[in-house]
Formats: sequence, C-alpha cells, structure tokens
Amino acid sequence: MDKVTYISKKYNIRCSHQLQICTDDNLNKSKENSLHGHHMDVIITVKGITDKTTGLVSSRDLIDKVAQEFIIKKYDKMLLNKIMELPTGENLVQAMTDDLLASPIKHLLHQVQLKETNKNFFTGPTCNE
Repeated sequence: MDKVTYISKKYNIRCSHQLQICTDDNLNKSKENSLHGHHMDVIITVKGITDKTTGLVSSRDLIDKVAQEFIIKKYDKMLLNKIMELPTGENLVQAMTDDLLASPIKHLLHQVQLKETNKNFFTGPTCNE
C-alpha cells in the first residue's frame, strides 16, 4: 500500500488591518482597533502519494506558482479591510483555504496555517479527507 506524504511550504506576506468592531466581553475591553500591520507566515500543506517516477508528491514549482497567484498577489501589501468585512486571523485563514480550493492544487491541499504574531497562530480546516 502506498503511503501518504505531506509537504509544507512557508510564505511571508505583509499586510495591515483594523479590527474596529472586535471586542472581548470577558475582558471588558476592545481588542486592537487601530490600523496596524503584520508580517505573517502562511504555511500551505499538501498531501499525496509519492509518484514512483518523479519521487515527488507535487512539483515544488507548482506549489510556489499557486501560492504566488492565489495568496501572495491577493494579500501581500494589502489593507485586509478592503478584501474582507472582518479581517481577523480566523477569517483570513478560512479565506486563504477557500482560495486554494479554487486553485490547480485543490486536490492536494491538506491545510493552511497562518502565523499572525509570535503568539497567534490559526489553522484552517483539513481538506480532502
């Protein structure tokens, strides 16, 4: 039986957002509501059976091309409020997952992760299970 292998690739985007309506009722204070930016890491994980001829699950160049076209072009150097109504890390990782599920690697996509800060990481849903 063939075994599944996972490949993860990391990309960096720089973007900004303003969380105007996010509040935490438990703390009774507003979250960061000023316009601010982040250097975020986006980790794209694909999975598949290793091709017996090439020894690869997927071309690394294809993953890079898809990341450039579907993630970096859309989100890098952007004010996220212009792209989505509530630009939280939770919503951003979901949107990136949706973007990649409309890409040429949709059949290989396993998961998208987002590192917003050293303290805040977000993991999208598991795909193709």
